[in-house]
Amino acid sequence: MRIMQAAIGFANSVLIARMIGAEGVGLFSSTMAILALLVIPMELGTSRLAAREVARSIALDSPGRAQMFAAWARTAIVRAGIVVLAVCTAVLLLLPEAPDQMNLASIAIAVAPVSALAMLSAGILRGLKMAILGQCYEVSRNIVFFAGLFVILALDLGRSVET
Repeated sequence: MRIMQAAIGFANSVLIARMIGAEGVGLFSSTMAILALLVIPMELGTSRLAAREVARSIALDSPGRAQMFAAWARTAIVRAGIVVLAVCTAVLLLLPEAPDQMNLASIAIAVAPVSALAMLSAGILRGLKMAILGQCYEVSRNIVFFAGLFVILALDLGRSVET
């Protein structure tokens, strides 16, 4: 599964580079870096904790405990996401305007909570002894994110070329 994920990532990088050029690749890389930085404080390590706690709940024959943990973790991610989004929005408002970077930073800020929740779901699946399904979930999440970001970049760069 990891080999497949690496192959898809490589193919995606080649397609992005050929279709949107050097400027687009730079903007895309910046967006991915921003997203990676934002997801860390939002996710709070809950995906690994989820795998452990869900597996423990199964071992103790206590499915209610796993459900309570999942609800707590989702709430914690949403709360952390609100704080991170507020801080990022304040920072964006204070920075000098650069339209391309602002648009892509806004996209990363909007996608980060969804990505953090997806990582939690993958951790829960690993805890349920569905590791392959959890990895498929992660790969499909990445594919959907890359496709969406690619479409937005292509539309945004197309608009800049026309003007």
